Amino acid sequence: MKKLRILRILEATEGGILTHISTLDQELIRRGHKVYWVTQRKVNIKGIKNYVLPVAFESSLLYLLLQPDKNHSFYSFLQFNWNFLKGLLKKGKDSILPGIPGILFSTHKIKKIVEDNKIDVINTHLNNPTLVGYIASKLTNKPLFVNLHGIINYSELFPPLNSNKIKSEVVNVFSHAREYSDFVLKKGVKKSKLVNYSPFVDLTKFNSKGKKLPRKKNEFIILHSGRLAKDKYLSAIESIKAIPKIYSKNKNVRLMILGSGHKEAEVKALAEEVNRNIGKKAVNLLGFKNNPQDYYRSADVVIGIDRVAMEALASGSIVILAGQKEGPKGGSFGGVVSPKNIKSAFDNFFTGRTTKQKTNHKLISNSIIKILNLKKSERKKISISNETFIKDKCDVKKNASIVEKAYLDFFKTSKYFFS
Repeated sequence: MKKLRILRILEATEGGILTHISTLDQELIRRGHKVYWVTQRKVNIKGIKNYVLPVAFESSLLYLLLQPDKNHSFYSFLQFNWNFLKGLLKKGKDSILPGIPGILFSTHKIKKIVEDNKIDVINTHLNNPTLVGYIASKLTNKPLFVNLHGIINYSELFPPLNSNKIKSEVVNVFSHAREYSDFVLKKGVKKSKLVNYSPFVDLTKFNSKGKKLPRKKNEFIILHSGRLAKDKYLSAIESIKAIPKIYSKNKNVRLMILGSGHKEAEVKALAEEVNRNIGKKAVNLLGFKNNPQDYYRSADVVIGIDRVAMEALASGSIVILAGQKEGPKGGSFGGVVSPKNIKSAFDNFFTGRTTKQKTNHKLISNSIIKILNLKKSERKKISISNETFIKDKCDVKKNASIVEKAYLDFFKTSKYFFS
């Protein structure tokens, strides 16, 4: 089997996307492939050479040249010019080369990276990196693969994939959720180009057999995990609001908030208010943790979505899907993951967006009270069943094989040759 040199272009923001990609790449490296990253900021991941270039910037004007939505064109043009002006005035590193100057600078540098490292495959993630990657692939005559992440409405669709030209030239589009696949198929991505694989987790790290944190006798631990940022923090707010009702039913309950972000001060203020009102520190903020698996194992219930939910299920915890972004039916609350609904939740990457219910403190408190009312043996049965499902479906080794096969299949029938 040929060993590939893979170049990824991504923004490298903290969170699930970074974990998802790095987990996959560690397995590809284990198989003998070499992986290189071009990112907006420096990241340190074992075995991966990292180049830092401006790949996250406002580039709407160039999208106009690539057949974007006509109704979006004038807005995009104004947005580009405003962001370009703001970028010139800012001193931050991310704003040094906005828009077209940034694209030209980055693609020129990436061309040299491809040549120097004899890259075989370019794989991009999210909109701006995909645009940069497309241009770099044309300059270097290398195949382009694209990964889908977090698509739920038009505003989050990769603008480059809205270009007929790019849709026709990208080799494969990787998707790990039915929601993503259905959406881009409706937007004109050919079914033959779509490669579906399962969301995955490193089962050597996330499992129920490892270390658990010390706890008080009879304590019932609820863990909310996720970025405390504008697009995700409201589920943390609603979880805190749920505590007084839960506390009235069980005085041994404790909520831990795992994560950080620019909304952390708002979350902290509400936590302190709730603690004062009930006369006990029932809500605790833990901040960001690089290795959350011990917290997942130690929790009786984990509140979260996407990768958080999957990792917590693998770690033996009961999970409540409570998000913020609304799905096609208007909902964001998926409720308790059980043996009855885990297949549906899995197909939609545990987003919670397949219902009509919007996340709120009443739904969260009612769900947790129902779990509290279960016998320990009943809770254990749910945990074991869900963990078994994750072990079977979400092993990174199985899914790395699908990605690896897509790369290698391309070279069997294409005009491209290995470096």
